[in-house]
Amino acid sequence: MIDLPSLDSYSKDEIERLNWPAITRYVSLLDRPIESESDRLRLLRHDAWLRCALATALERAPAESICAFWSKAVDALILEAWRVSGCAIQRYALLALGKLGAGELNLSSDVDLIVVRSDDTPLDTKPLKAFQALLSELTPLGFCVRVDFTLRPGGAASSAIPSMTELENYYGYHGETWERLAFVRMRVISAPTELKSQITDFAQKYSYRRHLDYTLIDELKHLRGRIRTEKSELRPGYFHLKLGRGGIRELELFVHALQVLHGGKRPQLRTNSTSEAIRQIQELDLLPKTECEELLQSYWNLRTVENKLQAYEDQQTYSINMARGEPALNPADLSLVAQVAQKVDAITSSFFGPAEAEKEFPDDIEEQRLWLLTNGFSKASANETWDELLSATSLSRKTERDENARLKFLGAFVSKLSEIGLDRDLGLSLLLDFVKATRAKATFFTLLNREGRVLEELANLFSVSPYLGSILSSRPELIDEFIFRRLPSHSSDFDVLLEELAERRLLAELIASTQFLSDFDLDKLSSNLTSNADAITKALLQKLKDDHGPSGLELLALGKWGGRELGLRSDLDFIFVTKNEPTANDHKVAKRFISRLTEAHRGGSIYSIDTRLRPSGSAGPFIVPESDLRTYLETKAAAWERQAYQRSRPLFEMSFSPAAVSAKRGLSTSDLIELKMIREKLFVPSKTGEVDLKLSDGGLADIEFTAQIALLAQSLYSLDPSTAGMIQYLSSINASWKNIGVELGDHYSFLRRVEQLHRLTASQSGSKIRLKSEEFQRIALVLRIDPARLAEKIAETFARVSELLTEVRA
Repeated sequence: MIDLPSLDSYSKDEIERLNWPAITRYVSLLDRPIESESDRLRLLRHDAWLRCALATALERAPAESICAFWSKAVDALILEAWRVSGCAIQRYALLALGKLGAGELNLSSDVDLIVVRSDDTPLDTKPLKAFQALLSELTPLGFCVRVDFTLRPGGAASSAIPSMTELENYYGYHGETWERLAFVRMRVISAPTELKSQITDFAQKYSYRRHLDYTLIDELKHLRGRIRTEKSELRPGYFHLKLGRGGIRELELFVHALQVLHGGKRPQLRTNSTSEAIRQIQELDLLPKTECEELLQSYWNLRTVENKLQAYEDQQTYSINMARGEPALNPADLSLVAQVAQKVDAITSSFFGPAEAEKEFPDDIEEQRLWLLTNGFSKASANETWDELLSATSLSRKTERDENARLKFLGAFVSKLSEIGLDRDLGLSLLLDFVKATRAKATFFTLLNREGRVLEELANLFSVSPYLGSILSSRPELIDEFIFRRLPSHSSDFDVLLEELAERRLLAELIASTQFLSDFDLDKLSSNLTSNADAITKALLQKLKDDHGPSGLELLALGKWGGRELGLRSDLDFIFVTKNEPTANDHKVAKRFISRLTEAHRGGSIYSIDTRLRPSGSAGPFIVPESDLRTYLETKAAAWERQAYQRSRPLFEMSFSPAAVSAKRGLSTSDLIELKMIREKLFVPSKTGEVDLKLSDGGLADIEFTAQIALLAQSLYSLDPSTAGMIQYLSSINASWKNIGVELGDHYSFLRRVEQLHRLTASQSGSKIRLKSEEFQRIALVLRIDPARLAEKIAETFARVSELLTEVRA
């Protein structure tokens, strides 16, 4: 029987001189009257804890004896609470894991417990809740024991009291390496005889395999890597006693790994005591005798310092300031920790391999928040968003591996958000949505950790674009294609094809946006998006023709699509054209084309459309034969319609050029008057506090409108239907346009860049931007310009463009 000095053996002067806060507090509580079972348990606890704490502080007993005594005391407290709460009569089994399971409990540790019932025992959680309250509830006398039930099969979201079959099924199908290691230290505290036998037999088979499992070594390295790269102390001058390199957890992992690897054939290793396991490892010559002796001595040296550190305030603290020291530790303790950690590191590295890279962020939550604040994130992000990110753990059968990858990804991503210097809080918020969507596909994190380029691209997108961030969050499977820049092939199954086309459109925008944020190349952006729209619409139309029979239906692209300057989130302007009079089947195919293009798919519709530019407007025929379109443009089309057809582009071989025919008529005096009136109504100065990039006087549409009218006035058209192409063509044939062409083209490009950035940064598309909005702030961040200066530059551009256009207006 292990015993420690009684409290009476310590003088009042010794205790007062010691002046450890927790010891002083609990001594003052011992004379309190007992008014309930809760009080009785707490006072029993304080008496036993004080005996351990004083023996630790005044060095009256070795740590191994103190931990054994404290484990026995906690066992007794738990069994008493088990009885009082009514759990004992329920015939449940109570299992201890961790250091209590090993009989080596430290002085301020949570106690990991699992409760199991027989398959024929009904579930009743009320006694368990009473049991937990008796032990953990904070009262005027403090707490008794902090108990934690989250290590049960399936974690906190699973049944509080799993049946024996549920326990076997979970660990049999979903058990992870860390859970196999955890059951090495499992000990049944209370259970009916038959259930105890079932649990013990299962635990032995679960943790210890008959054949050597060397594939386990990779998983063990992941576990050790997780400790080293995600959980160790990052603050300069500090050491994390539990999770630091060469710390307690690493030593335990090493010992338990040897037990699991060899325990299947060597029953001597099947002990829940870490100390006894080290002794058996030496006995079986699995390690040199000197290393085993060093491990055992190191283990209890670290546990001695752990007890001192935690007994000071009865808190679960492990961080040691190696430069300044800690109140409960003396210089010799600090020196000992440094020496011991170095020894443990050297011994364990012979098995696990060399140390891995340091983790990306601190282990302590308050240090993490400080880390985020220091890196430019808001308090809301540091406190709320980050907490949610940490709790969105991987959903995987390989939790330790995939959670390791997830945490590594989080740290790298946050560092990249900070480095990029855009909207960090938006980036973190969208990262949360993405992680929630991706955690069930946890291998993505491993993939992303290997793809530094993609991680940087994602950080760019998330810190700029709610639109694209929401796409990736709703469709995380796009990551694979996004990484390899691989567009999906076309399926013969129509429903699958529709999903593929919707996916292709989303991927094209993701890839084009990423490139655009890198180089701001408008031509490349427009070319990629236009080519993609061409391919998608042609594939859909051809599939409908294949499924519904012969059809001469074709597409004539208009607007930005026709001008090969399609932007992000742009609608498709077009009309249907046939060589001859449209048939009933042509109409059927056209209706289905529009329906399939615009109906909701995962991630939204494939495209929004606009067919109002068909002859005679929305009241005109749905499908136009080529000859009717030509006649309409030659004889009936209004000036504004012929102007719009300057950006027409057939997606098939036509017998005439709509742009050429619409220009041939030129512009009459009445046409010019009509167009001037339209311009005066459309283009006005921006309102105070906002800008309209498209419809402002001197804005994008004003430039487009003026260039198109200038061509019509001279009965000309540009072979390049883009606005930039029109400006270039006009500059080559007209002196006035030559004088302004280069400058006007630069202003047009600037406004289009801002427009495309607005479509990236805003939740909804449109041409109006509020100057005080978050979207405008993000645009300024991307352009590396002060928001006020950007607003001035846009206003100056409008004014200058208006001046330039005045020189060339027809």
